[in-house]
Amino acid sequence: MKLSPEEILIRWVNYHLSRSNCGRRISNFTTDIKDSVAYVHLLHQIAPPDAGVTTLPEHVSLMSETVPSVPVYWSSVFLSPPGWRQAKSMLKRVDLSLSTYTLRLSRKDLRILIGLLTGHADLNRHLTLIKVRSDPLCPLCQQEEETAFHLLARCDAISLTRLNHLGLYRIEYNDLYNIRWSFLLKLAKASGRFL
Repeated sequence: MKLSPEEILIRWVNYHLSRSNCGRRISNFTTDIKDSVAYVHLLHQIAPPDAGVTTLPEHVSLMSETVPSVPVYWSSVFLSPPGWRQAKSMLKRVDLSLSTYTLRLSRKDLRILIGLLTGHADLNRHLTLIKVRSDPLCPLCQQEEETAFHLLARCDAISLTRLNHLGLYRIEYNDLYNIRWSFLLKLAKASGRFL
């Protein structure tokens, strides 16, 4: 019996889902995973016990009428633990319009946006932390470490690009939250740092 790589992966996922007792099984990687419940249970099952991975309460679903419970879950799980400073500064509340926007992005644009929001972008500071690069400085201005905040808000080398896209030469850290993600993504792509 010869299985395709996708069929092998589906069997592997279903094996771990059965061990998690979630009651879910998948038969494809499109409609069966669009609500991410299978992913959540899979990650919970395969993550090390001390990783802090948790499963969503079964009654929380962005597609159901129980959406008011999502902010409660969001604040208790995401906003209370220490760490995640950058993500917390960019994601202050549940906003279904932002979810809808991100679901329509291409994989490349989604990767760029998530990297910017979390600080795990292909920028020199992050690449230095994970030992891919040795110099964290911004290659555009050579003045500061190249972080998502630096690129989006402070880099002098793209201040005119920032002015054209956002109407500002510089952005304060707390003001990044108020800028639409589509504008941040356009600015990041216009910087030439994400090809």
